[in-house]
Amino acid sequence: MSVNTNEAVVVFDKESLINDDLHFTNHINYLCRTDEKQKWTNGATKYNGAFLFDYNHEYLAHYKFDSIENINKVRNEISKFSSVYDVKDLRMLRLSWEHEDNEVSLNQMPRDISQLIMVFAKCPFIEPIAIVVHLDQNDHYPHCHFLYKGSGFEEYCYKEVSDNL
Repeated sequence: MSVNTNEAVVVFDKESLINDDLHFTNHINYLCRTDEKQKWTNGATKYNGAFLFDYNHEYLAHYKFDSIENINKVRNEISKFSSVYDVKDLRMLRLSWEHEDNEVSLNQMPRDISQLIMVFAKCPFIEPIAIVVHLDQNDHYPHCHFLYKGSGFEEYCYKEVSDNL
């Protein structure tokens, strides 16, 4: 699915399931770029960031990945949810900002993300955990990952984004 905005096209990937604890840990390492063997970890990783939510589904904080302390803070905060939820109930949805000029995507993405935080927080049938923004993949469009408990967010988010972006 995709939504045409005035500038970049926001593309929705399929909602993914988390299979088990190891799969969850691997996703966290990918999201936070904490595995040194990962091909995605590079000098631009410091431009990535995360928006975290608390157990009451309220927006908690934003962290840039500009220090190992911040990256570890995000990793630890996300990891805590595995003690609260069965990881098999967790889902991930990726959204990409696609435009032939990546600068257009990079300029549009922050504005859209501020709206998406509100959509994520108010969705009535999910429990938000985090939004992780990846700007460090030179051969891919800038994108973000939504991590949450529940299902059906893909359709809800698509409708809300279509109506609001």
